[in-house]
Amino acid sequence: MALRAPARVVFPDALDQRVLKAAQYLHQQGLATPILVANPFELRQFALSHGVAMDGLQVIDPHGNLAMREEFAHRWLARAGEKTPPDALEKLTDPLMFAAAMVSAGKADVCIAGNLSSTANVLRAGLR
Repeated sequence: MALRAPARVVFPDALDQRVLKAAQYLHQQGLATPILVANPFELRQFALSHGVAMDGLQVIDPHGNLAMREEFAHRWLARAGEKTPPDALEKLTDPLMFAAAMVSAGKADVCIAGNLSSTANVLRAGLR
């Protein structure tokens, strides 16, 4: 089943050698479509310094993608109403919050985090 419809897996803790290697493996084997959430220049430099190829990996920069952050903030407002933080657009620059919003919006199927982010922050992002 995985080879017919690979899941879109978003990785907010992308600046980790283990994540890059796992994402590259998933992509090469056709098991999933990895999406790395990070500044593309920082990530490319990190990958080069660790000898990990980035060929075929999708990278989304939450800071540089205002349209997606606006869409996610609008969805957050529709779902949470008054409980939506006034700085929702700013909070969505955090890779973890952005990745959780991608899953909530159906732009990714699953989020894998916790290798750099604390358990509390992962849970907090998932609950919002």
